[in-house]
Amino acid sequence: MQLQHEPLTELISTVESSDQELLREYATTGAEAAFAQLVERHVGLVYSAALRQTGNHALAQDVAQAVFTILARKAASLRREPVLSGWLFRAVRYAAMDARKIDARRQAREKEAAQMQLTESIDDTGGDWEEFGPVLDDALAALGTKDRHAVLLRFFEKKSFGEIGETLGGNENSARVRVVRAVDKLREFFRRRGIAVSAATVSAALMTNAVQAAPPALGPLLVNRAVGAGLVEPLLRRLLWRRLAWVGAALLLVLLLTGGATLLMRQRRLAQAAVLANAAQAARNLLIAIDRTYTLNDPNGFAALVYLRNPQEEQFAPVLADYTRAQWLFRQEMARVFNVRQRSFNATFGELCLWKPIAPFRYIGSDSVATNIMTAKFPVRFVKVDGAWKWDLFYGLSPQQREQRVAILRHKAAVMDKFTVQIREGSVTDPVEILETVRTAVP
Repeated sequence: MQLQHEPLTELISTVESSDQELLREYATTGAEAAFAQLVERHVGLVYSAALRQTGNHALAQDVAQAVFTILARKAASLRREPVLSGWLFRAVRYAAMDARKIDARRQAREKEAAQMQLTESIDDTGGDWEEFGPVLDDALAALGTKDRHAVLLRFFEKKSFGEIGETLGGNENSARVRVVRAVDKLREFFRRRGIAVSAATVSAALMTNAVQAAPPALGPLLVNRAVGAGLVEPLLRRLLWRRLAWVGAALLLVLLLTGGATLLMRQRRLAQAAVLANAAQAARNLLIAIDRTYTLNDPNGFAALVYLRNPQEEQFAPVLADYTRAQWLFRQEMARVFNVRQRSFNATFGELCLWKPIAPFRYIGSDSVATNIMTAKFPVRFVKVDGAWKWDLFYGLSPQQREQRVAILRHKAAVMDKFTVQIREGSVTDPVEILETVRTAVP
């Protein structure tokens, strides 16, 4: 940027534009007049903050120079910054920290800056300002973002309460309340530092001394002069690392949350798989136990494996036991005389499951309910009762269906007893007819 032949005031447009509009214009067209207007508008704020934090005029100019150079470089990304003075305030703090570290290498600049004329405004609040002025930037940094923006807009940029409210997304009254509260927070900060001042004194001192006039030649110098690399690069790195730190923290939080969620989901899946595996094993074990009662002719053992949920169902236990006994004797005679050797469980399973449940359950449900599909027609539901697994034989049946099922089992037990006697006596000789008669027998 070269403006050596044009005064700074000639570059400033007569039309008042917002900071965002000037940044957008400079970022898109490189208009030096727009950048010069930004410098003219904020040089007092930046320089005053730098001076308070460094206590050295030369370092304050270097900090201001670095801050505005970064502003020029980052104009494209800062054009959406709602309060530019807030960004400038943070940038000054970072640059001032670096400036204090390299003060020994700034002797030449300090000698050169010592010859510049500085303007200082001191009034009746000068004594108080000398007390809390050196720690003002620490107090501002301790404020919340909106409170700090309100103070900067009111006392550093001399904005009206209406303008502050519009900038911060409120109205004139809300802006006034926010400024009053923010000043009171500053006063409390000073009190903790051993500086007793009233809120009115803080407001008056800020309005008078917060922004001091920069040296007349500093504005054009900042626009035209190449920036000292000693502060620009550290400031760029600090701003970059600050953003990277936020991004890194956000990524770490996401990783922790997603990793924790993934681990939690994995643990839940493993726990669920273990539960389902236990239920599946319980279903298999119960089927084996039921088959054993058929094979070993244990009628009471079979009845004990059936879940009877109330007295009405408990009265059917003798019928179930009698059916188990009758079918075992019948199969034994069929195998002995006709060599018909169907396994008892497979042969009688359909008889026990005359009606399937209204809504079949999944294969395995939970650690207290398991469903095993023996054939496509017959879902079998198992439940855990008092720590023991049982066959919920009557699940899903209405009282009428339950009575019909038991009546059929009672009738078939009588039919099988009859055929058992006839087979032993040799009065029946057609096994196919016998099996069909038993299969279709109804009361």
